[in-house]
Amino acid sequence: MKKLIGKYTNCEQEINYTKKTLKEKKSELLLENPQKLNLLIIKVDGCVIKQQTACDYIILPSPEKYEVEIYLELKGNHIPDGVQQIETTIKRLSNNTQTQKKICFVVPTRVNPQFNPDIQKHKKIFKQKYNATLIVKNTPCTYKI
Repeated sequence: MKKLIGKYTNCEQEINYTKKTLKEKKSELLLENPQKLNLLIIKVDGCVIKQQTACDYIILPSPEKYEVEIYLELKGNHIPDGVQQIETTIKRLSNNTQTQKKICFVVPTRVNPQFNPDIQKHKKIFKQKYNATLIVKNTPCTYKI
């Protein structure tokens, strides 16, 4: 990922707003940034990665420190596709697929993620393989950085 920073400037947005909403169709994630950290938001699907499936965004809080990678897939209702898109992106772009701390969001519009047994399986796999916390939460989703 460090090699990615600055390489696709047309896909990057650096902000330090207290709130930023990332939307796609009816799905959205509200980032709350009360400390006004620098956030690097990278549009992945259709910008950094054009010919393959990929998640929608990567967010890097305080990119100069590079402590965590946040992956975001804004989804309609097919959670397994969203999980696969994040996994593909991690494998292709992560600074270190196994040791770099990651937080991964799949934000569907109309699925009850709490009662899906596959989600628990995916959460365990992501933690073991990618040092990643997988969060599946219906839209609108809020995350405080």
